[in-house]
Amino acid sequence: MNKVQAAAYLAGMIDGEGHIRVERNRSASVANTDWDLIEATVECCELLGLHYTVQRGSYDQRGNRKPVWEVRMAGKDTLLAIDRLVPLRSKRKRQAVKDAVAAYKQVPRPPREWLVEKYENEGLSLQQCAEAWGVKNSASAHQWLKYYGIPARTAGGSVRKPPPPESVLRRMYVDEMQPVRSIVAELGAHNEPMLYRWLRLYDIPLRTRK
Repeated sequence: MNKVQAAAYLAGMIDGEGHIRVERNRSASVANTDWDLIEATVECCELLGLHYTVQRGSYDQRGNRKPVWEVRMAGKDTLLAIDRLVPLRSKRKRQAVKDAVAAYKQVPRPPREWLVEKYENEGLSLQQCAEAWGVKNSASAHQWLKYYGIPARTAGGSVRKPPPPESVLRRMYVDEMQPVRSIVAELGAHNEPMLYRWLRLYDIPLRTRK
């Protein structure tokens, strides 16, 4: 899958299964019970460089007892990228993305020293850092970390798990063609999206979906 294909696929998912939040927690999200579709959506986000999170929600209300997964793409830079790169067909959703971007306050990025002091030295959460700087959404703080190259903490407070050696990841993913979930379990990744971040870090092409 290349970037053009990723943009087209993501447009179809947002048009058909997506939701745009404008007022609070501004974001574009896609929810589905089919993990393969969620995994494909994550691949698109990785290829397009979009900030995203994957959350497991409640069970489907139709009685099939399948968990609902949600890919949420948040942050002003991410919404700007969606507006610029993803060819949404729904006029309503295209306008909602523009409205979500316009709703952000024009707040400049904090200095690196300030962010290090608050996030690393004082131990504030990303949401607390964002609020201390005058913005409401922690997605902005995620973008600050990415811009300055500051490692993010996990939910437990530790620094995000470092990537495995490239040779190990390439052997398991490319040479041996091991299933994604097996690789995640063996390498101790927190989830599948973390594996995709490692692949992107080493410029390892994603496997084609058959």
